Amino acid sequence: MLGAYVGASTLKLVPNLWLAALITGGVVAAFGFVLEKLLLRKLAGQCPRPGAGDARVSFIIADFCLVVWGGDPIPVPTRSGAAAAAIRRAGVSAYRLAVVVISVVTALLLYLLMERTRWAR
Repeated sequence: MLGAYVGASTLKLVPNLWLAALITGGVVAAFGFVLEKLLLRKLAGQCPRPGAGDARVSFIIADFCLVVWGGDPIPVPTRSGAAAAAIRRAGVSAYRLAVVVISVVTALLLYLLMERTRWAR
């Protein structure tokens, strides 16, 4: 959620979608790194239930996003006249198709990172 809001705000400042995505990824990754080093490691073992500290931090971040950006959706402009691809007789814009493909690839890479490397342990 934080990444989506930061991305929408970055896109207002940087009109290039790919540059805004790279900047947002770096900002959110740095935030996650600092959060893990300074807070989450110290919370490990402090809560009676495993993962309860992580959930509390998630609620704090969600409330922070609500205070800063509000509860209304933030529209992200897409290119006008984007080419449409026919997928099983349903017209889907190339932009939305790219978002789905990038999301699936990112989820797969994160899964492999968490399950197949020593970083996650």
